[in-house]
Parts: sequence; C-alpha cells; structure tokens
Amino acid sequence: MLNLRPPLKIWEDHCPVCGHILDGIREGSPEDGRKTSCPNSGDLTICVYCASVLVFTELLELRIARDDEIAEMRNQISHMQQLVIDAQKSLKLRN
Repeated sequence: MLNLRPPLKIWEDHCPVCGHILDGIREGSPEDGRKTSCPNSGDLTICVYCASVLVFTELLELRIARDDEIAEMRNQISHMQQLVIDAQKSLKLRN
C-alpha cells in the first residue's frame, strides 16, 4: 500500500504542459538531506496529472525542465515519476 504524507499547500501555479492547477507539494526523498518542505529555485517537481518534469524558477514559478537538467537528475526523476504514477493509481486520477 502506498504511504504518502499529505501534501504541503503552496501558492497556485499551472503546469506549463497540461495546464492543471498545482497547489501542493510532497517532501523530497530523505537522502537529499533537506530539512524543509518548501521548494527552492532550481528544485525539480513532477506534475501529478501528466508526470512532466518541472523546475521552480527564481520567482518559484513552474517551467518545463531543460534536457540538461533532466539528464543530470535522471535517477531521481525516474523515482519521482514512479511515485506519481503510483499515487495516480491509488487516487484513481489516471484515465
């Protein structure tokens, strides 16, 4: 069974790929060593609706991740995308 903590509510933004409103985040992996749940500029996230890889800008807005950013974080992204897919199945968000 999937054991996810409730998302941290943040300001609303739209996924630049699918257009869905995104207003919550889940904490990163424990191995990243961060103590905070709040996003920082340059942090990666995954859209829960379309599983696109996104990056928080300096203004903490979402943009599509560049190929070089994706390549640099490939293992972490694969893990994050699988978590999103599992959550979608659990919450029946997938069509």
